[in-house]
Amino acid sequence: MENIIGAIIGLAIGFAILLVLVFIFKWLWNITMPEVFGLKELTLWQALRVLILASILFGGHRVVTTEAPALDTDIQEMSQR
Repeated sequence: MENIIGAIIGLAIGFAILLVLVFIFKWLWNITMPEVFGLKELTLWQALRVLILASILFGGHRVVTTEAPALDTDIQEMSQR
């Protein structure tokens, strides 16, 4: 039962953070882009879609492996070359 409550709280916090980020993006867009480039202002849903598209196009999709070499060994190998 505690795990379910923790998951619900985690989802609520994640949703709140996403909502705050969307509002910040929308605000920044609406004070900058119409003035500089003559673009239209964004609605909340348009801002969310633009952020999702930017995430798909420009990253945020890292594959994590447990066999990744340590940073120290990479630096040592590079310095020996």
